Amino acid sequence: MMFSRTVWLAVCGLVLGGSPVRADEPTEATWRADLPAGQFCATTERYYARYGPPENVQRGGCPLDGPCDDPTIRDAYTVGEETPIRVVRTQVIVFCRTNGSDCLTTADDVDAQMVTLNETFAPYRIKFEHETSFARRGTYRIYNDIDERPMKNQYAVEPQRRLNIFVVDTTGFAFGTFPWDDDALTAQGGIVIDVDLFGAGETILTHEVGHCLGLWHTHHGVSEVDRCSACYEVPMDVNGDNTGDRCADTPATPVNFDCDRPGGRDSCSDLRWRQTDYENYMGYAPSFCYTRLSPQQAARCHCWLDDVLWSWLVPYCPEDINADRAVDIADLARLLNDFGTAPSGPTDLDGDGVVGLGDLARLLNRFGQECH
Repeated sequence: MMFSRTVWLAVCGLVLGGSPVRADEPTEATWRADLPAGQFCATTERYYARYGPPENVQRGGCPLDGPCDDPTIRDAYTVGEETPIRVVRTQVIVFCRTNGSDCLTTADDVDAQMVTLNETFAPYRIKFEHETSFARRGTYRIYNDIDERPMKNQYAVEPQRRLNIFVVDTTGFAFGTFPWDDDALTAQGGIVIDVDLFGAGETILTHEVGHCLGLWHTHHGVSEVDRCSACYEVPMDVNGDNTGDRCADTPATPVNFDCDRPGGRDSCSDLRWRQTDYENYMGYAPSFCYTRLSPQQAARCHCWLDDVLWSWLVPYCPEDINADRAVDIADLARLLNDFGTAPSGPTDLDGDGVVGLGDLARLLNRFGQECH
């Protein structure tokens, strides 16, 4: 199921909240200065540095970022046993010194991290396949805001076809890119993650992938929007689908770094914080506390994968080489360009190591068909 953002907006008469006129590129002064000490995720701060918080984009209601913010559309993607498993292509880029030594992590550690990522998303019918590349560029091993754009431009691999994950030394934080961000399918999208947050058993990558698949923090409606605004989510709020993280099954919560419910009261409603989902991957509890996403969060992930991120998905037919959902002349041109060679890319359809007549026959057999 796929909903066109253009058609959806025309029918509903809404304005996108997540893609306004873009501000200056994020700099250390505009987003790192807003990052609280000890906070591991910088996704929201970085996003707000570029686009502004939602109340500054559209007044008169909490702005929508796309059709998946509509709870009726989101719920059409509710995950069950019959839900097809979505397989997302990823590329992990690890930085080494210029001579190839002292890489920040190993291929085995990357594989182990991806096992953990797949374990955490398995209940939600989402899998990740990965390739690993080692970049010989010592100056990019330690993250610097100024270097981010050229680093990504040089080393991102097919960003329209896969989620890129850059493993660097950030001194303790990570960030992802929301699917409604203009950069989501470009070299400037993807995830940057600190090497100390990456490896076997680590779930911070799950958190950042959640952002890339369309999830806000569970505390978004309390701690990341203007207090008592149209986007603010209060305890016992019956409008949880249209405020905060737009998931009514993740109760309102202030930012919470403990593996326990927060104490105190909400200053807008004077209600006590009720039992919150502090074990949710999209919160800020210690990583050992994480155990789940909510059903509505899982539905949002599937919706954004279908609406915006579908080109990251392993197609049901590999003959759709450029992942545009049709086997057509563009796919044939790519295959013919590689004909007689031994590329490592998608044109070797039969996996024999050479693009030849067998691959051409497979493509022509599917030619003119759609792939969903």
